[in-house]
Amino acid sequence: MEALFMKFSQPNTSQSSFGIPDHVKEAGEKFRQAREDAQAKAEDALKADPVYDEGYTTEPEVENQQEPPEATEEVAASSDPLVDGANPVEILEKMGVFLEDEDYHKIVFRGFLEKDVIVVPAFKKARQLSVTFKTLSGQEYDYVDELVAEDLRDMRMTQQGYDTRRSMWVLTFGVSKMDGKPICQPAMSVTTKGKQVDAKATARRKRDVLGLMHPAILSKMIRYHGAITLAINEIVTTPEAEYLKKP
Repeated sequence: MEALFMKFSQPNTSQSSFGIPDHVKEAGEKFRQAREDAQAKAEDALKADPVYDEGYTTEPEVENQQEPPEATEEVAASSDPLVDGANPVEILEKMGVFLEDEDYHKIVFRGFLEKDVIVVPAFKKARQLSVTFKTLSGQEYDYVDELVAEDLRDMRMTQQGYDTRRSMWVLTFGVSKMDGKPICQPAMSVTTKGKQVDAKATARRKRDVLGLMHPAILSKMIRYHGAITLAINEIVTTPEAEYLKKP
């Protein structure tokens, strides 16, 4: 009788199939639900803020508002005084880039062009900074999109932040050397075909190095690479233009 009394007087500590008492499980569920409710209210309040960015846009929607042009280095270059009123060959010559027959061959059959450009001229005892710019291939633009997408998964950013970050990734692939030397050692990966250069891992290494440079120099490098890209694209798409005809 005493044993029966003890059995019914003890608190209910029945356990689930995982060995967790039901009352502990219920308390945990209530806490989880309260936390989710609080998080949902915080997100609703954030979305009500016009600065909130659920993707790339930061401006409130306006009826009949025109879509901005796609954010590319070519669009940025098109409003640059470096390219205003100049044909593609003149744009390149402003930067000291002169095209030869072999350059056209590289563009058409290898998909890219590499050229040395003096970005910062020598001043007093300081030597000049020469950069080897490279136009991107289609595959490298795919890598840029993948790297930007990875950045967007890790953080929220405004349209300006997105444009800046994409420009830096484009520049990372668009700079092969500085002062005639590689920016970093390529990252290697082992595949079924043996060791190969890991393009995205190498780009991350290069991006870390470029990130240490002065912002004004980086901005100039982005301008120059955008202008070169714009000029080469124009040359490739309009081969019959007068400026390509030899005298």
